[in-house]
Amino acid sequence: MRRALLAAVGVVALVCGGSSALAQGAAGVARPHPASAASAGTRTVELITGDRVQLRDDHGRVTGRLLAANRHGVAGGIRISRVGGHTYAIPAAALPYVGTSIDRSAFDVDALAAAERGGRLPLRVTYGSAKHPAVPGLTVTGGSGRTATGYLTTDSARAFGKALVAQWRAGTDVLFGGISNIGLDAPVAPSKPVARPDYPQVTLIIKMLDQNGKPVQDGFVTLVNVDDVDRYNGDVPVVNGEARASVPLGNYSALGDIEDYNETTNVFTVYQPIVADYQVKATGQTLTVDARRTVPLGIRTPRPATISTLVTDWARGDAKGGSTGSSWIMDGNFEMYVSPTPAPKIGQLRWMTAWTLSGTPAHGLPYTYDATFEQADRVAADQTYRVQNPAVVDARYYTDGPTRPALFTRGPSYSYPYFFFSEFLPATSPLHRIEYVSGPPGVGWYASLLANPTEDDPFDGDVEDGTRLLPAGSTYRADWLRGPIVPGANAPAGAEPYIYCFTCRTATRLGIVLAPVTDSDPAHNGYVSAPEHGHVAHFRLYRNGKLIDNEYDSAGGAFPVPKAASTYRVIDNVQRGASGFVGSTSSTIDVTFRSAAGAGTTPPPGWTCLSHGACTVLPMLQAHIPLPTDLTGHLPVGASVTAVHIDHAPGAATSTIRTAGLQLSFDGGKTWRSAPLITLGHGQFRAVLVNPRTQAGHWASLRVTATDAAGGKLVETVANAYSVSSS
Repeated sequence: MRRALLAAVGVVALVCGGSSALAQGAAGVARPHPASAASAGTRTVELITGDRVQLRDDHGRVTGRLLAANRHGVAGGIRISRVGGHTYAIPAAALPYVGTSIDRSAFDVDALAAAERGGRLPLRVTYGSAKHPAVPGLTVTGGSGRTATGYLTTDSARAFGKALVAQWRAGTDVLFGGISNIGLDAPVAPSKPVARPDYPQVTLIIKMLDQNGKPVQDGFVTLVNVDDVDRYNGDVPVVNGEARASVPLGNYSALGDIEDYNETTNVFTVYQPIVADYQVKATGQTLTVDARRTVPLGIRTPRPATISTLVTDWARGDAKGGSTGSSWIMDGNFEMYVSPTPAPKIGQLRWMTAWTLSGTPAHGLPYTYDATFEQADRVAADQTYRVQNPAVVDARYYTDGPTRPALFTRGPSYSYPYFFFSEFLPATSPLHRIEYVSGPPGVGWYASLLANPTEDDPFDGDVEDGTRLLPAGSTYRADWLRGPIVPGANAPAGAEPYIYCFTCRTATRLGIVLAPVTDSDPAHNGYVSAPEHGHVAHFRLYRNGKLIDNEYDSAGGAFPVPKAASTYRVIDNVQRGASGFVGSTSSTIDVTFRSAAGAGTTPPPGWTCLSHGACTVLPMLQAHIPLPTDLTGHLPVGASVTAVHIDHAPGAATSTIRTAGLQLSFDGGKTWRSAPLITLGHGQFRAVLVNPRTQAGHWASLRVTATDAAGGKLVETVANAYSVSSS
């Protein structure tokens, strides 16, 4: 069992005061000690069905990534909604039971994250009679009468999820043969009130018709007051075609959710009828949500491809600028229908879809499509989307030798704050494939690779790409985990909504946070997992030769410093062996620089500093060495040429590179031999790596050194940087 995660720079919540150590958070993610944070972090939440989600909150922009326990039909569908200030991720198979047999709190991602302890999710079960039917996966620990308490673990949650899918397919109304209610056995923060007392309440009757015009037996209606979403915003369950809600007078919009399943084809279908505008003037009115006008969603791509996932997001804004929404993520055998909708009379309406597809040709490289489309203020009658002139990503996934069952996800980043999940999909590495990417102009794309997921830690080896633009018709080469792997200051990819300076200082505070994992792409950053015992990282900071910070399993932090000019030295060592990697197993960056209050360059516009106040970028040296290995991290016997680029941390003032050197070791760092280096100018070099035949089948370590005209120094050492081919 891994005890902590040393979080990636792009997702860690940073300290603005107090200690810099990263402490383990409630969800198992390494987090800082209390203080005001410059950015919020990432938390991993396990649902009671065994599905896992990662949620990232960055200045109120929330994105989610799903690791599905089962990717087939109804088991691969999850509905995400925001109600009363809470985020709910409800698997499709649970929807008929929510509000009746299963309490909504069991799918509140914030409540789940707070309730989980030691890999256990506490539940409370109420039975319909004195007989206690078994709840699949639940370990009962207490209770009396018709109530029992217990917990689910990671493995047993999957058993619960499978049993729930079986109940859904069977159309069973009574859950598990007599369960009245299942809820989270932990405190849940209260929801924001859906109606303030100064708004008189009336009864609204809601009727829902399916695609054949018949009353819907089980369904949901998301009902939103578009004068002010805080007056009313709720999911109303529909039973036997009807529901009733107590609501304030005013203007509303509605989105229906109707599920269907074809046993013959094993296809799971969702219908989403929409009512753009509806005015409640008096009690007893009837709102009809009708699925007969819905049309199917589809997509056409230039090359044949099979749909892997579809994400939809219905977002509804009110007259005051507030908003809410409902999302679906679906994979496996599914169909989705939605009703065309005109522009609303009040507020905004947005409809976004994101698709992932894959193709395997008879000859040539495999390929994928990531495509997203947005419709503002309407839902078009034509819901067949067409990919035209996509960006082409030449994607290569490197390993340190072994074949690894990796996972990958890519998702769009809109200026509008949609909230939806992208899903991690299998992508066994090493791998070379073409990835076609298509979206509206100006939409950025984020991507993540799980390089070595395990049952114990499914998010192990997480490497993040910055948010980047991929314009139509452009080409881009993406190298994932191309060595050497070292800790360092990663650079933005250019389309991030927020950019944090992780190597900046104010007059009295020095901020340094280094990504534990960086590769040949400056915008990549990742983390390493710590074992139950021992450490995976050691961070030290010196000022004028005196040690001022010495921490294990820390990526750095913010430190009080004097205004006067001083010489600082950072030594950061990261161990990757505990995560099962055999390449770049121990990497150390040792960098020295001069810094004073007000010295250096100010960050580019739009950047936020680690510490509050005006700041400047630290002139830290760094190296980029895209080794010319094959996808398994091997170089041949004989001479190989590699590029070496020495520069400074992102945003820092440049200073002339005075010296640079590259050395190799074939005996684990006991002895070193210099590699010939050719100077090309402006910090660019070419190095010749000579691998003796006697070292075939063995690992080579690497060390790079550099100095600049401002007195800066760099020594970067990587054990097992690459392997010498035996053939």
